[in-house]
Amino acid sequence: MRYEEYVKKTIDEYIAGPQASVEDFPDFELYVDQAVTFMDQKLSAYKKDEKDILLTKTMVNNYTKHRMIPGPVNKKYTKSHLILLTMIYHLKKSFQMDDIEKLMKPLIDNYTSDFDEKIDFTSIYKGIADVTEPDRETLLSRVRSDVERIKLNLNRAEIADDDMLEVFMLIMTLAIKSNTQRMLAEKLLNEYFVKPSAQRGKKIKRPKIKFDSQGEVETRRKSAGKHSKTETLEK
Repeated sequence: MRYEEYVKKTIDEYIAGPQASVEDFPDFELYVDQAVTFMDQKLSAYKKDEKDILLTKTMVNNYTKHRMIPGPVNKKYTKSHLILLTMIYHLKKSFQMDDIEKLMKPLIDNYTSDFDEKIDFTSIYKGIADVTEPDRETLLSRVRSDVERIKLNLNRAEIADDDMLEVFMLIMTLAIKSNTQRMLAEKLLNEYFVKPSAQRGKKIKRPKIKFDSQGEVETRRKSAGKHSKTETLEK
């Protein structure tokens, strides 16, 4: 099978395959085994092969432990849990777990708050799907356009028709496009989630204070790594 046929076959299977759309998430609660099975089915289009494991009970427990998803309710997982698990699956392709934890923190804080107006995770996910759906539907035409441009460039360079070079150039093209979008996502996450989180957790250095033999307060300040003269403050 020529690679053009393989590309078309793969994309067709991806588009026709199961998708984790808003309508697919059940409104009833699931035990962890059921949740893992559901996620495996709905995200199977992203598997490299049939043996690829997308989610396990241990992974779900770790996500809960690190407050990336809320804890289960009576050992059951709701529609909101499944939506968050789907988001985390996609985020893991680009980010480290610590960064995902910071990104998800405002959502989890809102979910567990008794005072804040609750975020509608269903509406959030639907909005994301509405934005990404056109890219999914036009994927084949965009890849075909890339292939044609690759062939044209090889022809201009007077390089003989070579499937290996064409496939290599297509892989590089797809990887560079993916890296460019990931770079932008990483910078946004770092600027608006990681940096503010680090700032909030930063400890303020305060001068050491102690009492001298007369009961007066001595404040010792460090300057350029050396102790300055002791300043005695009146009560």
